[in-house]
Amino acid sequence: MRVLFLCCLLVGSVCLHAEDRSECKKRDSSSDQSWNPSSDAVTPDLRHFYGLGDKLEEAQGSNDSAQIEKVAKEYLTAAESYRCNWNYGNAVYDANSALGLAAIAKGDKKLAVKYLLESAKSPGSPQLDTFGPTMVLADKLVGAGEKDAVIGYLEGIRHFWRMDDGEVEKWIGQLRSGKKPDFRMQLQ
Repeated sequence: MRVLFLCCLLVGSVCLHAEDRSECKKRDSSSDQSWNPSSDAVTPDLRHFYGLGDKLEEAQGSNDSAQIEKVAKEYLTAAESYRCNWNYGNAVYDANSALGLAAIAKGDKKLAVKYLLESAKSPGSPQLDTFGPTMVLADKLVGAGEKDAVIGYLEGIRHFWRMDDGEVEKWIGQLRSGKKPDFRMQLQ
């Protein structure tokens, strides 16, 4: 699997898993709509899209729920214009996770579960595929008694995080047997 992932990165193929990406494969790097646009093809809108990830991190650091929600929703909206881009999966995952954390901070478990499950619909990205997603929201929801939702989430992330060294299966087994998984390595 590691070799396949590296090959995809080297040849610039679109290694997204969730949907048919055949139209993406036809775009070359001279377009801002390609998997990895050349620096000449990076438009102001694409630069803004890339910057929203950092802006979301800043908002999360401030613990301002309104700002987190605003930036996360803007990130999801911008992502729709760049569905073929390598960063699309990060945007889907990170924005939904941030919205889920904001919801749980407000005490809305039902909404937090919705966003957790939406985050698992990310098609993946070079970062998510290799290093895996953070488990902060999943950990909080396990603590809030949402075991089944977290199992659904873990089953969902398997489609992109294939380099997990068996962690996902282990965590699912622990949850099914009534134990709380140790997500420590993925809580950053």
